[in-house]
Amino acid sequence: MKELAVVIPVYNEEEVIEKIVNDWTKILPSKNCDLIIVNDGSKDKTEIILSKCKDNYKNLIIINKTNEGHGAAICDGYKYALEKKYSYVFQTDSDDQFFSSDFKILWENKENSNYDMILGNRHKRDDHFLRVFLSKVILRLILKTFFRKQVTDANIPYRLIDTKFLMDFMKLKPEKFIAPNIIMTLHAKNVKFIKIRHTKRNHGELQWSIKKLLKFGLILIKDLRNYYTALKKYE
Repeated sequence: MKELAVVIPVYNEEEVIEKIVNDWTKILPSKNCDLIIVNDGSKDKTEIILSKCKDNYKNLIIINKTNEGHGAAICDGYKYALEKKYSYVFQTDSDDQFFSSDFKILWENKENSNYDMILGNRHKRDDHFLRVFLSKVILRLILKTFFRKQVTDANIPYRLIDTKFLMDFMKLKPEKFIAPNIIMTLHAKNVKFIKIRHTKRNHGELQWSIKKLLKFGLILIKDLRNYYTALKKYE
């Protein structure tokens, strides 16, 4: 059994993907760990750059797929990690807004714990005000009101997951959700939050439009309602 899979979904990140691969392969805690890049049908030079990186990094695994969205790409990475029987899965994003060096804080906290997940907490989140407000205020209020969960950063793409819990979660077929990591956070019974750093995005899609935010929010509310209904059936 391998120790750790670092799963990173990627879409049109030609400007930073080589840096991302370099940063994250450096922090793998042992040779028994892999970096899994899920290329979600990028239309730029991401796939070409990744192919070149493969020659330099033995622990780099590339999954090229047709474009289905961020959530589906994450789930494809999770499925691969479960199939290959890693003990832990760590998921982060490819936008270069996080620091690979913060990973060691989460990794060190796994030893004497029984956590389903250890999550980062962007206590100083450097995103557009509206996006932060929707996540830190509106989403937290919804989760507290309907699910009775006080969640600090529900959709954080900086999460260390025990694969025993991940295996159970994947039975929900989370690829059908627009934000499977939010549902995963709700589904977990034992979660620890640790403060991590966060920085501004400096390339690609710098911020979501109002239209995109509203569309995402409406689909997310539908997904949360469906998950809430499913939970009530089993109470």
